[in-house]
Amino acid sequence: MNKYATKLAALALSVSLLSGCTLLHFDDPEEARADQETLNNTAAQQEAVDYAALLDSEHLQLDDLYKDDTGAVLARYRVSLPWFGESEDQAVQNINAHYEEELAALKEDEESLFALAAEMPSAVVRESVVEYQLLDAPEGYVCALGTLNGVDTLGRSPTVWFGDVFSASTGWLLRFDDLVEDRGAAMESLTEAAKDWCARHGCGDEWLADFLPGEELTFDRETVWIGLPAGTAPNGETVMELPFGVLEPYLK
Repeated sequence: MNKYATKLAALALSVSLLSGCTLLHFDDPEEARADQETLNNTAAQQEAVDYAALLDSEHLQLDDLYKDDTGAVLARYRVSLPWFGESEDQAVQNINAHYEEELAALKEDEESLFALAAEMPSAVVRESVVEYQLLDAPEGYVCALGTLNGVDTLGRSPTVWFGDVFSASTGWLLRFDDLVEDRGAAMESLTEAAKDWCARHGCGDEWLADFLPGEELTFDRETVWIGLPAGTAPNGETVMELPFGVLEPYLK
């Protein structure tokens, strides 16, 4: 099961009200992961790619309206995903392919939203907006932070947060265990910081053991973001922000 499918199962109550959302993240192939060390050695001999300079936020977009026979707008679907241009660099191609596949899945979700609007029209315009921003990631990583915001017939739903961390040299999506040298030490540091976050937000921390490190983790040079599925945090928060220093010493 891909990482989005797991997350959205927990979000069924809130996100399904938006559109029956079927957002997908695509894990890197296992055979490619096995070859990652070889790719890293090759990539190390090449000039580093400036992903920020290549970023095109308009190439992978949707911005569509669904109207009834009178011209009244019943639903809107907007998407903006990162894309890094045509390139011969394999890492760039891999990251582009990830988001191209995600856009295809989101197009299917758009069709589901519009079908729902046609079947059950409402005075409230249903809306789904998916946006990503490229983060100022540490050397060796390409990191993006995504959000899903929606409006349904019951009003605006809580923001859903998504995190992507790619290897800058291979373009493969990295899991937590791919990122850290010592998982135990990294988890201890992350957990202590998360407990401090809970204390600041006035909520218990008993739920952390079952949740961390989370499926939706990303970072820049200052902050670690962890997306929280709806109903996870006692006070209803949907994102946890921690200092990057709690994770930085343990990165490979």
